Amino acid sequence: MQHAYGTAEEIPALLAALRSADANEREKALARFYSAVHHQGDVYQCTTAALPFLFELADDAATPGRGAIVELLVSIGTTSIERCDVCYFGCNGEEMGYPAAAAMMRERCEAFVGFAADPDPWVRRGGIKGLAQVRSAAVAALWAVTADPDTALPMLLAQLDGSTVFAITGAADMLAQIGPAAAAAVPRLRELLAASYDWVRIHCAGALWEIARDAETPAVLDTLLQAWAKNGATANHVVGCLDRMGSAALPALPQLRSELAQKRRSGRYGSIKNDEELQRVSRSIVARLA
Repeated sequence: MQHAYGTAEEIPALLAALRSADANEREKALARFYSAVHHQGDVYQCTTAALPFLFELADDAATPGRGAIVELLVSIGTTSIERCDVCYFGCNGEEMGYPAAAAMMRERCEAFVGFAADPDPWVRRGGIKGLAQVRSAAVAALWAVTADPDTALPMLLAQLDGSTVFAITGAADMLAQIGPAAAAAVPRLRELLAASYDWVRIHCAGALWEIARDAETPAVLDTLLQAWAKNGATANHVVGCLDRMGSAALPALPQLRSELAQKRRSGRYGSIKNDEELQRVSRSIVARLA
């Protein structure tokens, strides 16, 4: 594995130094972690590989300076979730560690609950920040246990009213899972179809379709197809939505056929995997609707 400056073989020593009783040694290790392993906010495969060990250090009350480690986890998580979920331009998400790191942060959402209640105010402050980034995962876990829209909806509606992109898109995706029982979210989702950011619009359009179906078809299709035409990186998400829409996606046939006629790589990150998936799903929709 590599970090910003070459081989990542120093990471075990850095992790060990983060547990040192020597504050100067810990400070140097943390600085090196930020400069090489989490360089300028980047998340490499080696960064993701280090996450379980960072969580272990942060969980251990005997670790000195735990607050700094929690803040490092929050920084890695914020970047990973944002760049993975919203497709940050210029990043190669598959070669970097964003998707795996984002998934791990969500899996560890309970750890941030513990950090937010920690006696150490520095740890507590970081835990609260971490909960904000994994809030959708926490609500998803709650929905999986209770299946009670009245419990989940107030929290998801509050996220839709926020300003953080990945929080809004995460809430929209959760509302899509809830489906028609989330009808109270329809007015806000309609408003967000006019948001300035493509990814907010398409996630909210997908949720609107799952909740209201035929009544919202024209607005949903218009939003999805315009976003796709403007930003090719949205293609996989848009085509996935069209696939779920069944016969209601019929007006998208010209754009789907145009995509299939392209000779260049397409899809999220311009990767082979995403391009092949885009081609496969597009062909399936065209065959079904033509």
